[in-house]
Amino acid sequence: MKKCPNCSDCDLVAQKISANVEVDACPKCGGVWFEKGEVGDFTNFAKDIPDIARLAKEAKLSGKNCPECGLGMKEMKYTGSSELMIDYCESCNGVWFDGGEVGELKAISEKLEDVKLRISREVWNLRFNLHKRSALTCPKCLAKTLHTFNTSEGVTVDLCDKCRGMWMDKGETARAAELETDFPDYRAVAGSAVLTNFICPCCGSRLHNMKYAPQSDLKIEYCQKCGGMFLDAGEISKIETISANSEGAGKKLVRCLKQMHDEGYVKLN
Repeated sequence: MKKCPNCSDCDLVAQKISANVEVDACPKCGGVWFEKGEVGDFTNFAKDIPDIARLAKEAKLSGKNCPECGLGMKEMKYTGSSELMIDYCESCNGVWFDGGEVGELKAISEKLEDVKLRISREVWNLRFNLHKRSALTCPKCLAKTLHTFNTSEGVTVDLCDKCRGMWMDKGETARAAELETDFPDYRAVAGSAVLTNFICPCCGSRLHNMKYAPQSDLKIEYCQKCGGMFLDAGEISKIETISANSEGAGKKLVRCLKQMHDEGYVKLN
C-alpha cells in the first residue's frame, strides 16, 4: 500500500478525479499522488511538467519520500510563472500535490499564462487528433479506445483512453524497460500462463494471463501468437522497477552498445 508522504501512518486510496484519470489520495490531509503520465492526462499537457528541464535545476530536497518507490522527492515549481510548489520523484517520475493544490493545478491548466504551457497544450492537441484517426480494441474495455502514444522514452505504444491500460507490441516492452527481451526470463514464467477470454487487439487470439518475472507477483496478459503484451494502468512502472533489479551492469552495457550500433552510431578511433 502506498503511504502518504505527509501522514506516514495513512494509506493512500484510489480516487477518480476525471473521466480518465485515477489517482491516489490521502483521506487525512487531502494530498494527491499522480503516477507518471497522469498529470499530463489530467491537464491535457504533453508532459506532466511542461518546463521540467529548466525547473528541475532549481529543485531542492523536500524531506518527503515517494509513495511509489520510497526515495526522497524534490520540491520544485510547477511552472515558471506560478507559485505552485510540487514534490517530484526523479526515480519513478511521479508527482505529489499537497491538499488543495490540485485545484491550483486545474486553474493553471485553464489559464495557460505560461508560453511553455501553451506549447505543451498544442502538442497534446496534435497527438489527440492524430490518435482519433485510428484505434485498436482494448481487451479490458471492449471498445476502440487504444490509441497510439509516444512515451517519454521514445517508444510508441497503444494507450487506452478509458482504463489507461497499455498495449505493447512485441519488442516494445523491452525498449520501454531497457531490457534485452520483453520478459526478464520467459522460460521461467511460461508455465504460469493461463488462457483467458481477453482478445489480442492485434491478431485476435485469446490472451494468456501469466507472471512477468519469477521473483515478482506482477501478472500481465500476453499473446503467445504475436508476442504483444497488455499492461493494466500503472504496471509499466512496476516493470521498470523489475528491469532495474534484474539486468546486470555488464549485460546492460552490451545491450546499449548493440542498440547504438543498430541505430547507426559508429566507433571513432
